[in-house]
Amino acid sequence: MNLWGSVVEHELGWRAQCAYPKALFLPRDRLPFSLAAIQSRLKTLIAYRAEIFVADPNGNIPLWANDSGYDSAGLDYLIETSKQYYDRCRQERTLKKGDRVALRHVGIAVVEQVDDKDLQVVLRKKYVLKIPRNHVAWDQQNMRWEASPCRFF
Repeated sequence: MNLWGSVVEHELGWRAQCAYPKALFLPRDRLPFSLAAIQSRLKTLIAYRAEIFVADPNGNIPLWANDSGYDSAGLDYLIETSKQYYDRCRQERTLKKGDRVALRHVGIAVVEQVDDKDLQVVLRKKYVLKIPRNHVAWDQQNMRWEASPCRFF
């Protein structure tokens, strides 16, 4: 931090009449995951004409240098982080026992068993239905699993 004007030292640091950032450190858990969102956020920070780093416990990762632009180490880090995020999302969208499935025009059922071909669901604690796995899909708009019931066991 560059400080000027009236500058006073305190127990927890410094206080100044005027200050300007020398470098900015972005916490890893606060970075957006899409490159477009990252670029939008960086565009506002670049206006400060300060070095930008990703704050990491193993060492800060340079992301933007005022004289040379984006740093390849920072971009590689962001790309790898976004890949890990999307992999986690994909795994979370893997249908498993205990998940709920919206059966159109019927209600919400709970998954009891899943294999590659079929899944078995329980509806209203008394109906057991078998649904082909390829008839169940993640509905991104409703953020839920949806299917049409096929037959009773």
